[in-house]
Amino acid sequence: MADYKKFCESCGEKVAFPPEYLGQQVNCPHCGVLTLLNDPAAAAAPHQVPATPAAAPVAAVPEAKESFWQRFKGTIELIGAFVAIIGLGIGAWQYFKPSEEKLPAEEQYALAQQYLDGNGTDKNVKRGGELLELAAEKGHAKSMVELGMYAKKGKAGRKKDYGEALKWFELAAEEGDGRALCEIGLLYKEGHGVDKSTGKSLKYFREAAEKGDAEGV
Repeated sequence: MADYKKFCESCGEKVAFPPEYLGQQVNCPHCGVLTLLNDPAAAAAPHQVPATPAAAPVAAVPEAKESFWQRFKGTIELIGAFVAIIGLGIGAWQYFKPSEEKLPAEEQYALAQQYLDGNGTDKNVKRGGELLELAAEKGHAKSMVELGMYAKKGKAGRKKDYGEALKWFELAAEEGDGRALCEIGLLYKEGHGVDKSTGKSLKYFREAAEKGDAEGV
């Protein structure tokens, strides 16, 4: 069997020995210092962990700057979103609010006065006249008389038309309105839109007085 060999820990010279001397201490034949005889293969050099290479520095990425057009586009989109929200709100209000055409006749009459006078809303004579006609179609006598007066005097964007005035006064009179009876009497008295007739004029005045209209007394 081959001898084992190791280096003296004191002088560094090579020492050869048979296997049966493993684990024993002997004097080095070169320097005379006690040396432990062991298997040089078992005394392997300690494992060295390779050093981890340092990570290469990451180059800083320059921050991307928004262009003018990108900012402009974002602003337009934001404005568009606000407009859409406002539009939805107005649409919902228009959907749920009572339509003017569906209001009761008395409320249509009151709203017509607001449009005609510009009281609490923008003045809109045309819309005021339309609401009066809607109320009149529902049998609202005051609206009929109002329409008759506008036709008689040519006001509220309407042409003077005594025939149109007489029509509305007669419709209101059928509803028992004293003022309408008095206005018909005036038309006969003055011969406006009808043949002048004192008899018919007095007849309508008496009927108006019976309804309590002061002008017919």
